[in-house]
Amino acid sequence: MAEKKALGTFEKYLSLWVILCIMPGILLGKPFRVFLPPNRVSAEPSN
Repeated sequence: MAEKKALGTFEKYLSLWVILCIMPGILLGKPFRVFLPPNRVSAEPSN
Protein backbone atom coordinates (compact mmCIF):
# COMPACT_ATOMS: atom_id res chain seq x y z
CA MET A 1 0.00 0.00 0.00
CA ALA A 2 1.09 3.52 -0.67
CA GLU A 3 1.93 5.71 2.29
CA LYS A 4 -0.49 8.52 3.05
CA LYS A 5 1.02 11.94 2.69
CA ALA A 6 0.35 14.49 5.43
CA LEU A 7 -1.91 17.35 4.44
CA GLY A 8 -0.33 20.74 3.88
CA THR A 9 -1.49 23.86 5.68
CA PHE A 10 -3.69 24.95 2.77
CA GLU A 11 -5.41 21.58 2.45
CA LYS A 12 -5.75 21.14 6.20
CA TYR A 13 -7.56 24.44 6.64
CA LEU A 14 -9.33 24.62 3.25
CA SER A 15 -12.79 25.11 4.78
CA LEU A 16 -11.46 27.99 6.86
CA TRP A 17 -9.83 29.60 3.80
CA VAL A 18 -13.11 29.36 1.89
CA ILE A 19 -15.07 30.99 4.71
CA LEU A 20 -12.42 33.69 5.12
CA CYS A 21 -12.69 34.51 1.41
CA ILE A 22 -16.48 34.38 1.12
CA MET A 23 -17.30 36.55 4.15
CA PRO A 24 -15.35 39.65 3.01
CA GLY A 25 -16.84 39.22 -0.47
CA ILE A 26 -20.35 39.31 0.95
CA LEU A 27 -19.57 42.20 3.28
CA LEU A 28 -17.87 44.23 0.55
CA GLY A 29 -20.56 43.42 -1.99
CA LYS A 30 -23.46 44.78 0.06
CA PRO A 31 -22.46 48.48 -0.16
CA PHE A 32 -21.92 48.19 -3.93
CA ARG A 33 -25.51 47.02 -4.58
CA VAL A 34 -26.41 50.68 -5.14
CA PHE A 35 -24.52 50.51 -8.45
CA LEU A 36 -26.68 47.66 -9.80
CA PRO A 37 -29.82 48.35 -11.83
CA PRO A 38 -32.96 48.24 -9.60
CA ASN A 39 -34.33 45.06 -11.21
CA ARG A 40 -31.12 43.17 -10.30
CA VAL A 41 -31.46 44.05 -6.61
CA SER A 42 -35.00 42.76 -6.23
CA ALA A 43 -35.48 39.55 -4.27
CA GLU A 44 -38.71 38.78 -6.15
CA PRO A 45 -38.52 36.15 -8.91
CA SER A 46 -38.73 37.46 -12.45
CA ASN A 47 -41.00 36.00 -15.10
